[in-house]
Amino acid sequence: MDLLLEFEYIMLNVLVIIRMIEESRFKKFLVIGTSPSVIKRGIKYSIIVGTVLTLINHGDSLLERELDKIKLLRIGLTYIVPYIVSTLSSVQAILVDD
Repeated sequence: MDLLLEFEYIMLNVLVIIRMIEESRFKKFLVIGTSPSVIKRGIKYSIIVGTVLTLINHGDSLLERELDKIKLLRIGLTYIVPYIVSTLSSVQAILVDD
């Protein structure tokens, strides 16, 4: 019975250590993700890729001026997604170098 309690104690400590590591990585991820260079890069890619995708996916609606709330939401998401992808990629690349 003592062996079981000891095992549970060890596993609990391992879980606490894993949680601390994960929290540390998350904090590091946030610090890198909010750095000016990563934000600038994300905005640049968002503008370029978002505009191209918007023209491809919604160009006809823009030319015909047929924009409703749903299309505007989709256009907004078309710009947000490249920003997120760029930011995640930049942070991951920086973390790999460390």
